[in-house]
Amino acid sequence: GGGVTVSGGEPTLQAPFVTAFLAGCRRRGLHTALDTCGFCPAEALERLLPATDLVLYDLKEIDPDRHRRFTGRSNERIFANLLLVRDRMRTNRRPARLWLRTPVIPRRTARQDNIAGLGRFIAEHLGDAVERWELCAFNNLCRDKYRRLDMDWACRDDALMRASEMEALVDTARRAGVASDRVAWTGAVRPDEPAGDAV
Repeated sequence: GGGVTVSGGEPTLQAPFVTAFLAGCRRRGLHTALDTCGFCPAEALERLLPATDLVLYDLKEIDPDRHRRFTGRSNERIFANLLLVRDRMRTNRRPARLWLRTPVIPRRTARQDNIAGLGRFIAEHLGDAVERWELCAFNNLCRDKYRRLDMDWACRDDALMRASEMEALVDTARRAGVASDRVAWTGAVRPDEPAGDAV
């Protein structure tokens, strides 16, 4: 029936405006979604969640030191805010739905230990609150933009993930305790190497 997603940048940085905007959308019968990385003051989420039907929440890295190295910030606040979203879903029934998304980036987040750790956290702390966990395959389409801007990009030489690699990570997530119907991978991948001729 139609809907509106606020994304970014980071929409929680403009919480008063975004709250008013989403509330106006809901009054008009539009489905509302908030796309956030979760790195924001808890107060911003407290304002936004009553006007939000669906939260799309980025969850990149389980290890705080690696998260800080990759993003410049710790993941402590991100996990605390995710638990806040869970609690508001249970007490206020708003937001009504929660989707998690993990960017799967070669040499960074595309690790079995990372996905297993995230999966254990989800299974232990979020349970049925999570409707969907998407493992989003690395996308290198921005490489040309960096080149045209004469900017270096640490991932410029990284290839797309293979389907078999993404399937293995989904399997790891399931073995960590996330329900099999809740975790899936999305995005473009490169073909798997053809199997050698049987001897």
